[in-house]
Amino acid sequence: MTTSAQRSLADIQRQIHALGTAVPYVVHHRLSRLATAATAGAQPSAVDQEEFTAMGMEKLAALQESLQAMTLASLDASQKLVTACAHWSAIPWSMAPTQVAWTLMTDTPLAVLSAGLSPVSERASDNARRLGHANGIAP
Repeated sequence: MTTSAQRSLADIQRQIHALGTAVPYVVHHRLSRLATAATAGAQPSAVDQEEFTAMGMEKLAALQESLQAMTLASLDASQKLVTACAHWSAIPWSMAPTQVAWTLMTDTPLAVLSAGLSPVSERASDNARRLGHANGIAP
């Protein structure tokens, strides 16, 4: 495994760990607020309405950022692969472009996954910190 693949794998592991610790806390907090708002009556408080609206909007924003990051990582890898193929067609007896292409094909899925997880794990961690501090609890 190459160094960039190891780095991508370490990033993915870190992001999954961040998601695994932050998501249950955020889900618990938000479901508790939803249950409290539902039992309080048909009209949630202004604070709850703001939180619920922000919750929906941030999910859409995180999805958009994730898709954009994965698209850019894929395009970057595609350009590098085309360049390697062009070098190979110019110098077919060289193994260097083939090695570059092989490295790209093995490292790209990890890089794309890491790019896609990054916005989601950052949002979840930020929410856990924000919601924890709002209640005086450190996540």
